[in-house]
Amino acid sequence: MYNVQWIRACDNGDISTMEAMLKQGHDVNERGPENRTAIMFAGVTGNMAMAKLVVSYGADPFMTDARGRTARMYAERMGKTEVAEYLKDAEEGK
Repeated sequence: MYNVQWIRACDNGDISTMEAMLKQGHDVNERGPENRTAIMFAGVTGNMAMAKLVVSYGADPFMTDARGRTARMYAERMGKTEVAEYLKDAEEGK
């Protein structure tokens, strides 16, 4: 089962809660509904601050959800170009 507070923070783009939880050691790659991770929520919403935060804590940009989609795939599909480019750079280790 996943941490509801974490998923709510990801879904709402609540950076302060996410950062506080990450500082306390929360797993940045925790999976929520449909195996989505925080970095995927950032891709869907185009939330650059969230993307940068979770990447700085080691979020894996290659993880896939239950449908085989990565965070970058979500960003591209939703037209979130700036975040898609950032995630592409994260995949390339830049």
